[in-house]
Amino acid sequence: MDRHGARPRWHRDLRNSVLNRPLDLLGGLRDDGYAFTHLLMYCTDFGFRSAFMPRQQSVILEEASSLLAKCSTTRTTTWLAKSPWPGR
Repeated sequence: MDRHGARPRWHRDLRNSVLNRPLDLLGGLRDDGYAFTHLLMYCTDFGFRSAFMPRQQSVILEEASSLLAKCSTTRTTTWLAKSPWPGR
């Protein structure tokens, strides 16, 4: 939502994005993780505002936590540094 309480024009595009699909942590590509983390950063203005999400926020945060766990075990430090996990 913008400062006037209206959804941004691009919110409709989120329905066709990686945020509206389950993140495949076992068989997904490395680019899926990048797309997931970058889209979350852009949608939340790098964590400075709430974002309209195409699925429940709790589900997206669970996937972010799982991505963080995967990154910490596979030494993918770029994802690790960018993963938006709960409480960050």
